[in-house]
Amino acid sequence: MEIAITPEVQEKLNSLEKLLFEFYDPNTNNLRKQELEKIFEDFSNDANVWKHVRDFVKFSSNFYVIHFSLMVIENTLKVRGVCSDSEAWTEMKYLLQSRVLTMEGAPSYIVNKLVKINAHVARIDWPHFYPDYFPNIFKLLQSSNNEFHIILGAKFLQITSEEFLSPREDISYARKNELKNFLQTRVVPEIFASLLRALEVWKSNLKIIAALLESFEQYFSWVPLGEVYSVALIHSISQFTPKL
Repeated sequence: MEIAITPEVQEKLNSLEKLLFEFYDPNTNNLRKQELEKIFEDFSNDANVWKHVRDFVKFSSNFYVIHFSLMVIENTLKVRGVCSDSEAWTEMKYLLQSRVLTMEGAPSYIVNKLVKINAHVARIDWPHFYPDYFPNIFKLLQSSNNEFHIILGAKFLQITSEEFLSPREDISYARKNELKNFLQTRVVPEIFASLLRALEVWKSNLKIIAALLESFEQYFSWVPLGEVYSVALIHSISQFTPKL
């Protein structure tokens, strides 16, 4: 049963919406914007910030609120790391994963931010504490009638590779190598197979083809060609590139 928003959360949402609309209003002067920035900063440093942004992401349909909440989550992960409450952390993890599926028609910057934060979470927990991360992505690519899900799956694979392998101050060298090794030995073959299957199914949809090829390009940038090369792979990809 879907949980209804409480009056307390609704009040907080309304307040945040009002402040964000004021902040982005072109008529708001710089002095007031500085005051608002201080309010937002204090909110981000609140001890209960995880609870607040969880509720905002779960219940809000306002893109200003969602984007602000995602930025707070992203910055909190970078500065503080994961939530100390394991139950709250697990809830947030799966909320972020399910929320992105509801974003068809949302601005691309919202979708991309959600995907990026999901990948950031996986960078911390996968594979041991997030074993279904990649299987859930592959399910998106297997969708038979949902263009958004296919493109989302391709975007997930692309951004996951970027987030796992790019130099970051918040990830150790050992963890980065561990992620690359796990990704290369356990998942890359299925990634290529899933992308190829999607190419064949959606070969008349140029928008999907472009998204799938962008994902391929990201993995070709670091995966040794000898590990994935096949005549079928090269043939399948090369037959689509002239269309773009």
